[in-house]
Amino acid sequence: MNTYVLPHRSRLDWHDWTDMDPFDFLCSKIKLAHEQGYPLIVIGDFNACTGISRASTNHPIHISLDSKTPDNRGKCLLECLGACNTVILNGSDSIPGHHFSFTEHNNAGKDNNGETVYNSSVIDYALASYECCPFITDFSISEHTDWSDHSYLTLSLILPGGSGNSHTFTSRHQRPKFHTLLVTHLDHLLDEILHDDPPSLPDEWHKIHGLASLPSSSRPPLVIYIDGHL
Repeated sequence: MNTYVLPHRSRLDWHDWTDMDPFDFLCSKIKLAHEQGYPLIVIGDFNACTGISRASTNHPIHISLDSKTPDNRGKCLLECLGACNTVILNGSDSIPGHHFSFTEHNNAGKDNNGETVYNSSVIDYALASYECCPFITDFSISEHTDWSDHSYLTLSLILPGGSGNSHTFTSRHQRPKFHTLLVTHLDHLLDEILHDDPPSLPDEWHKIHGLASLPSSSRPPLVIYIDGHL
């Protein structure tokens, strides 16, 4: 699930498009997934600061460059995750990858040497329920980019029933097995995808773009000259 939650001091009023606080709505969906027994992964901008706090002592050690005290929204997020067996992947010592850095970089001006100074924090997260963690093979946070004041988060995982390089997977947990209820037509399609062998790359390209090769007897490409003004 992808998410974006407005900052506390946003000039936008969420009442204009919803009757429920977006953060409360997000927490309600996390709780619903937990109550229904669905595996869950959430990635996005939560605009919540959790520092180095853990939702519970059962969660992995949380390492972060952002050691600020959790704000009110961060405390609510931690409480929700603790009750729903869902962990913060950022800075988790049991998750492979490079994910211990800042995710937000606000331009604070120039220093005496003319270099740009940033006020950095961690407010973007990847979350995962317990049963999803053994499938995660890599999680990374990018460096500061020129096109956004947020770093981008990249999560790699092995889908249940799919093929993968098991030697790249290092986890202390036993990999669970998912048994999806086959009720709707969509359930059957999902089950078929998870248990069928993946198609070859040429077959995938052919399905998307069609046959791209030219017959051997084809004529030279037609060259057209145009002239115009912008």
